[in-house]
Amino acid sequence: MNPNDVVDSLQRQLKGLFESGTRYQVEKIGVVVGFLVLVIASVGWAMSGPDDSNELGASFGDEVLTSQLDRRQYYIENEGSKDWTRVRVVFDRKYLYTADKVEGGERLTLGAADLRYFYRMPRPWGRQDWEQLAEGEPPAVSPPESYSPKLVQIRTEQGRIDLDLTQKPAS
Repeated sequence: MNPNDVVDSLQRQLKGLFESGTRYQVEKIGVVVGFLVLVIASVGWAMSGPDDSNELGASFGDEVLTSQLDRRQYYIENEGSKDWTRVRVVFDRKYLYTADKVEGGERLTLGAADLRYFYRMPRPWGRQDWEQLAEGEPPAVSPPESYSPKLVQIRTEQGRIDLDLTQKPAS
């Protein structure tokens, strides 16, 4: 059979399906085609995702600036192409850093002075015995310069990620 004959035969069959078909057949075919398009689009959307290894495309690093001063610097990088808005970075569920926007590809460099203890509620001692609720003294408003976090949580309007720094990445 000639390829042209196959194409002609297929065209005739499709044309006959819509011409001689009842209204019910045409609607049925339309519903099935619409459903298939919807399923394919849904599966494609569900399988697609950020091109990064995590939801936000975030990475974290810290390093000692000088061994004599024992100061640390923290790096948070938006490795994705999308901007982050209303950014909150929480270190060990104690210290907080906020930013309105971090652009795609931007790298934040933070020090201990940029972090604030965010559970701090300044109240005068001796008022309604609230100080007896604490099991210990609250930490300083800012962490020490040598502070090394164990858990970093990044929260944005675009998503979130928890980075457990105690677990070594698989190599």
